[in-house]
Amino acid sequence: MLQKSTMFKQLFFIIFLALTSLSAIAKDEQSFSITEKDFVDTIKISYHHHFICVPVTIDGKTFQFMFDTGASGFIISDSLKDLLTESDKKIKISDSNKNVNKVNTYKIPAVTMGNIHLNDVTSIITKGEGLTNMIDGIIGAGALFKYGLLTKISLKDSILIITDRKDFFDSEKGQTMNCDSNRKCPHVQFSMSHGKGGDLLFDTGYNLFMKINRKHYDKALKSKEKELFKQQIEWVDTGSIVYSVFGLEKPTEQIFMKLKEVRIDSLCFNDVPTQVADGYTVIGCRILEYGSIIVNPTTHTLTYQPYNDI
Repeated sequence: MLQKSTMFKQLFFIIFLALTSLSAIAKDEQSFSITEKDFVDTIKISYHHHFICVPVTIDGKTFQFMFDTGASGFIISDSLKDLLTESDKKIKISDSNKNVNKVNTYKIPAVTMGNIHLNDVTSIITKGEGLTNMIDGIIGAGALFKYGLLTKISLKDSILIITDRKDFFDSEKGQTMNCDSNRKCPHVQFSMSHGKGGDLLFDTGYNLFMKINRKHYDKALKSKEKELFKQQIEWVDTGSIVYSVFGLEKPTEQIFMKLKEVRIDSLCFNDVPTQVADGYTVIGCRILEYGSIIVNPTTHTLTYQPYNDI
């Protein structure tokens, strides 16, 4: 059983500094090709403001990109626009606030991550203020999953492993759960204390522990255990927190809770700092502070490996 307690007013300050989830889920296909075949590559990562940062090389220059399991395509800061070629194709995307729009696409001739070479990468552009000062762009892991690439993220070892070998992680131990095979990004099922659960997105583009959407929150307030559920509320304020590809969300009521228990398949977390907001219900990057995660898109599974069990 995993535990962690956090002061919510401190969290609120961190949210404004770091500009949380800037994910984008592309509705149309985003394309690229990979030079390597039958490969396993281990890439050294860093962890800043509770985001995973991966060094990538474009046109001989190295940049820091966020590795975002909640996004299904590449997103580049407009400060790097000179390195891109505009395409005549538009794609429809939905951001983390569930805003939908069509945007222009761009081509990056070549992107290198570790020893992996991606060619003709389709990308969209976001304004620089939508990214932290330490991030130049986003690697939408959903694009890698669509390509059939398996990934393992370990903050303990500061590594990201990417492979096209379907059985590479078969001998790894951990708690394996099924993902929704109809989604481009990993969705699993969850339940929470004194409230109903449902669909949960594993989103490393969200730099807190957990967010539940208002539908889950409102259902809990109508349940038989509503009074017990409300006792988990830490504080309430009004403001704008989430900055997505379409900008800052509109000012709204912000609710912060400490859920006594959250279950994700057979995993159990206690005293979980949780934000209530519009958009998707997500488990964020901070789950990786307790264990590594393997995503296998070929078997539609996610495996969690608690550090204290390995």
